[in-house]
Amino acid sequence: MIDSAELLAQLAANLSDGDRALSDAIEKHPDEPVAFVARARFRYESALSLGTPGMAQAVAEATGMDYFRGALDDYTRVIELSEALSEEHADAVLCECFLNIASILMRLGALGPSCDAATLAIERVSDRADGDPLKRRVLAQGHKARGTARHLQGLVAEAVEDYGPALQLDPEDGETASNRGEALVTLGRFADAVADFDRAVELGHAHPLTYCGRAMAQEGLGLPERALEDYARALALDENNEQARSGLERLRAAASGDGQ
Repeated sequence: MIDSAELLAQLAANLSDGDRALSDAIEKHPDEPVAFVARARFRYESALSLGTPGMAQAVAEATGMDYFRGALDDYTRVIELSEALSEEHADAVLCECFLNIASILMRLGALGPSCDAATLAIERVSDRADGDPLKRRVLAQGHKARGTARHLQGLVAEAVEDYGPALQLDPEDGETASNRGEALVTLGRFADAVADFDRAVELGHAHPLTYCGRAMAQEGLGLPERALEDYARALALDENNEQARSGLERLRAAASGDGQ
C-alpha cells in the first residue's frame, strides 16, 4: 500500500514534468499570452490538488503555495500581454486572471490586493452581464471573492453588501449563503442569519461551520434548545470541532444550573 509521502512524491514528480513542458512552450513563445494562461491554469489547479486531505500535509501545503505563487506570476504576465488577446477571448481570459489572482492573494493573506483583483473582475463585466451566463457567473464570483476578502479584513457590513449580489446572481451557492450568515451573526442580525444558514443547509452546504453559525444565531435569538441541536449536528460531522463541543458544554451547563 502506498503511503501519503510516496503518493506526494509521485504527484510532485508528475507536476514537475508538466510544469517543465509548459515552461518549454513559453520559452518558444515568450510573448504569447495563451502560453502563460496554460501554465497558470496548470499551476493553479496543481496547487489546489495538493490540498487534498490525506496528503503529507505540511509538505503538500508548502509545495502548493509555491505553485500558487507561480500561477500568480503567470496570471500577472497574461495581463501585461493582454493586448495580444483576441477580442473574442479577452473578457473570459482576463476575468479568469483577476478572479484567480484574487483567490491566490487571499490564500497568501494579501486581503486588500485580493479585494482589488476581485473588483477588476466585477468592473470588467458589470455593465454587460445581463443575458450572458458567463459574465453573470464572473460577476457572482467576483462579488463572492471580494465579500470573503472583506469579511476576513473585518469589513463585515461591506462583505454583506457583496454577498447580496453574489446570491442574487447565483442563488444556488450554499457556501455564499453560509458566509453571509456568519457575517450577519457578527452584525447581530440573528433572524436574517438563521434564514441564510437554513438556505445553505437546504442547498447542501451542511457543514460544521454552517451549523455552528446557526447555533450562535439561535443563541442570539434566545433559543438555546435549537442552538444545542445545531452544535450537536456540527459535532456529529466533525468530532474534533472545538466550537461545537464548547457550545454544547456551555449550554448544557447553563440548562442544568451549573453555568452560573
